[in-house]
Amino acid sequence: MRKFVWLIAVVLCSVATAAAETEPPRTLTVNGEGVVEAEPDMAVVHLGASFDDLSAAKAYERSNRVMQQVLAAIEKAGVVEADIKTAELTLMPKIEYGPAGSKQTGFTMTHRLSVKVRDLSRLAEVIDDAAQAGANKIAGVSFGFKDADSLMSEARSKAMEVARDRAEDLADDAGVKLGKIMSVSENTFSLPYSDYASFEGRAGGELPVMTGSQPVRVTVYVAYYLQ
Repeated sequence: MRKFVWLIAVVLCSVATAAAETEPPRTLTVNGEGVVEAEPDMAVVHLGASFDDLSAAKAYERSNRVMQQVLAAIEKAGVVEADIKTAELTLMPKIEYGPAGSKQTGFTMTHRLSVKVRDLSRLAEVIDDAAQAGANKIAGVSFGFKDADSLMSEARSKAMEVARDRAEDLADDAGVKLGKIMSVSENTFSLPYSDYASFEGRAGGELPVMTGSQPVRVTVYVAYYLQ
């Protein structure tokens, strides 16, 4: 009987030890946001041309001729070939709908470029020259930074400081002490900033372009062990 009681005691002790070993650690999770304001120093312009014609070949020929002029104009304005890429190239049937149904009336050829402008002082010139060369679709301008990594790093450091201060305040209020960091994750925002002031047709004179400033935000989520 004594041996049986002893075995029960050993089993209960083992269960209690296992439960203590599997008990999840106490943690505290906080978030912190870091913000850096900076003025953009580069831009990406989306521009091109779209033409309709009864013949697919003629629509293509017209678009190709105009886009060659547009390419020459923006390269003359200081944009290097490596910063120009085709963003859209489509040839679609043009369909008209009416009471009697739909019918094809020709074709639409669209050729759109993504143009990176590294010298913002020439941004208006690039847009205006492209329009004067025949570009009839300016889809918008996206502003950004040449050295985005350093801005993100600065914002991240600020976010970690905010998270640490918040965790210390919460730990003091709860009467506990912070331990080591268990995990860190982050969300980033604000790149790039887009201003879609789209228009069709030719520009009349140089376009005023105002970049303003934009925030670079990083939010971190930090989990701490509690002592």
